[in-house]
Amino acid sequence: MPQNMTPVFRRRSRTAILFSGNMKLGYLFVTLLLGILWQRSQATKWALESKEDVCSLFPDGAILRKPGSCQETIKCMNGVSTPGPTTCEGSQGYKLETNKCASVSDAYCSTPCVKNSPTWVAGKRNCIDWAQCDGKTQLSTGSCPTGQIFNAEVQRCQYKPTGFVCGMVYDICNISPKDQKFWDEFNCHKYFYCDKSQKQQTGECPTGTYYEKQSGECIAKAQVDCYKHPLPLDVCGNAKLAIRDHFVSDQATCSGYFYCKDLGSGIPDTNPDWGKCSNGYFFDAELEVCRDRNTIHCDEDRCDGRTSGFELAPIPGCQHYYQCENGYTIGPALECEEGLYFDAGMEKCVATKTSYPICS
Repeated sequence: MPQNMTPVFRRRSRTAILFSGNMKLGYLFVTLLLGILWQRSQATKWALESKEDVCSLFPDGAILRKPGSCQETIKCMNGVSTPGPTTCEGSQGYKLETNKCASVSDAYCSTPCVKNSPTWVAGKRNCIDWAQCDGKTQLSTGSCPTGQIFNAEVQRCQYKPTGFVCGMVYDICNISPKDQKFWDEFNCHKYFYCDKSQKQQTGECPTGTYYEKQSGECIAKAQVDCYKHPLPLDVCGNAKLAIRDHFVSDQATCSGYFYCKDLGSGIPDTNPDWGKCSNGYFFDAELEVCRDRNTIHCDEDRCDGRTSGFELAPIPGCQHYYQCENGYTIGPALECEEGLYFDAGMEKCVATKTSYPICS
């Protein structure tokens, strides 16, 4: 690293390299690695044999129909499917509207028999079920023995070929009760739910809160592990004045920022990259650098990036501090005893006063 380098901000594609000053420590070199987010489209259709458990989207305790079945339920716990409390018998199925066993007629549980059906047809929900039909009348149903699948072409069960994967899919709203919230993994402030017509709808948390999938509730956003914060309105400007080749606050955390790429005059970046400052630093939106957290005023939770400990509060006098737990503030600001001042480095009250910019 070159010696005696003056503070300068250099921009590079995808990676921001910031140099910022600190009165006590001299000039610091801070490298910001922008988050690289792998995304898959959030679709209502899920593969029956998906390697990802559908309960990864649902809160603890959610009771769902078992994918591929109309008679069994599952219970979601810690993002994993576990046996549910209900198994229906005979011709009854698990009815989402009442959470009870009854005659079920929704599209997912309807008969596979149609007017011109052959005598034996494959089930609609998995690769092992079959139905006996007389035209569109269903006479009986059953399942193939373990290790076999139903072959509609020859109208009988056959041993499963090596490497066979059932290609059946299902809609999440075929298995989720009405109004049961589930996670929108690409929008921290939103969630999904199914309406009475088994159609997926989108809900939005109140301002200042994010959806927390394990509890299924909207809670203080600082308490939610959000890897991609929602884009604020016109975060990179608009067609009249686009913000180009600049870093801006994510308006959700003290350390997070977006990088607005230069797409040309009048073309705002609608998909800016998100990143965050290293621990101990907050983002300075005016200078577009990461600086010591005790020099930056921030309206968001100042325990951002702190798993535990105590954080200096921006209250005049430098005698107040917050208690941090899991990255968010516990309770109101605490105050040192009379004659003592909070030392941010030692995280305790001491007799010697240090004048930090946020509380001086």
